[in-house]
Amino acid sequence: MKKEQKEMKVAVEKKKNSPQYKNVHPKILSLPEDDALSVGKIQKYIKSSQDKLKDARALSRSNDKKEALKATAAIATISGYIRDLQAYLRNGDYINMFYGEEQDKMVVRTCVALSYDSDGDPKRTPGVYYPDLGYIWEDSFNRKNESKGKKY
Repeated sequence: MKKEQKEMKVAVEKKKNSPQYKNVHPKILSLPEDDALSVGKIQKYIKSSQDKLKDARALSRSNDKKEALKATAAIATISGYIRDLQAYLRNGDYINMFYGEEQDKMVVRTCVALSYDSDGDPKRTPGVYYPDLGYIWEDSFNRKNESKGKKY
């Protein structure tokens, strides 16, 4: 009986020490910890953005009008980013086009179903990853369509 009690006590302690994510979408909890959109990294992004928001709010109260206007724009951008990250944790849908602590990494859009134009050719958009072609760059997209006589 003592061995079972010790095991039970260890299990209870482990459960107390593990973080409880009650309002985090299960899809996000299943991501590996090294993923760029995992819970830990998103919380790190939120924390660093909140620190930047404090600095921008302090700057917005400065006497220099140009600096105050820049800071006001930064406040709107940063607070929107924080809202998007918090919404991602709640519902599992990442809606922002950028991620990272500095919002310097761009999300790559992926095509899951092709659409076709009236000629029967698949419609393509630069900057989107296609399963059959890979990533389409702007310059290769323009060269291909100029040779067909199409303007986009």
